[in-house]
Amino acid sequence: MFSKHYDLFAGIGGFSLALPNISHEFCEIDKACQEVLRKAFPSSTVHGDIASLDLIEDHEAIITGGFPCQPFSVAGAGMRLNKGFIREEDSRSNLFFEAARLIAKVKPKVILLENVPGILSIKNKEGRVMGEVVKECLTRLGYSVFIEIISPTDLGIPHMRNRVFFIGVRENSDVSFTPFKKPNINNTFCVRDILQPVESIPAHLFISHKWKNLFLKKDPSTSREQALKNSAFLRKPVESVGGRVQLIAEILDDTPSGISRQSDRAYSIEGCSPTLVCSARPFFNTEPDWRQLSVVEGLRLQSFPDSHPVSEKESAAYKQIGNSVNVEVIRNIISRIWEI
Repeated sequence: MFSKHYDLFAGIGGFSLALPNISHEFCEIDKACQEVLRKAFPSSTVHGDIASLDLIEDHEAIITGGFPCQPFSVAGAGMRLNKGFIREEDSRSNLFFEAARLIAKVKPKVILLENVPGILSIKNKEGRVMGEVVKECLTRLGYSVFIEIISPTDLGIPHMRNRVFFIGVRENSDVSFTPFKKPNINNTFCVRDILQPVESIPAHLFISHKWKNLFLKKDPSTSREQALKNSAFLRKPVESVGGRVQLIAEILDDTPSGISRQSDRAYSIEGCSPTLVCSARPFFNTEPDWRQLSVVEGLRLQSFPDSHPVSEKESAAYKQIGNSVNVEVIRNIISRIWEI
């Protein structure tokens, strides 16, 4: 269906795993991610800064990209600190237009772009919603644009991660697109399904090891572990969890804002994982000791194969996974693009 795949803001190649059997060309500025891409796709070209990238016209290609979400993300503080407006000094908010420049040059058959739901509400300095700006820009470039919000939980994957997708089909091309329809699936999927055997989990991920001798700032007599477990909520039966996050406990009043950080929370393995992020990881009520998820378990929540390469440095690997797209969600979208 496609002659080539251009993967912009490629991360560790989530889009490309959903597009097998065609050649890929990557653009990714992060050096650690570049190394991962070269390991995972050794025959592909990897470019750096998108501002320096030039491509040739190819009407049979597909362009994908998860352009940086931090300016539009609640987690990235863009909306909290700017009352719903983009921080103009954040250069990442302009990178969509670099992608648009390349789309205008290549004129691909299909475009698939991903971002956080905040893009549908946050505004630029002219007061325009950025999601509308993106859609209008792609429409002017000659594309019929579909906007969808999909979470892996919609497909039976225990990861709450709503993301916005802009699907562009070039006018007068030989393809069509079928809008998303949530499949009928049971609600028994949960984090327990993706856990590795306990003997394969590094010791430092367990709470008793990680929080040894750590105490609450506002109550030096209480350990963080004790406070977390003592604040457990009433557990709900598995049948009622469905596809939702089940919060078990959290530490309160131990941060300047009085709001717990994700790394100060615990979730049930009988529910779904909250959105994986770059900067923090919650605990889960695993046996015999509560713990954080391993790198492999993070890959599974993002529908990557266990063997997919990531950085050897654990913190870098978690960042790469947290920044990635969910491969199964991308496969679902690609499966709804049809040749006429």
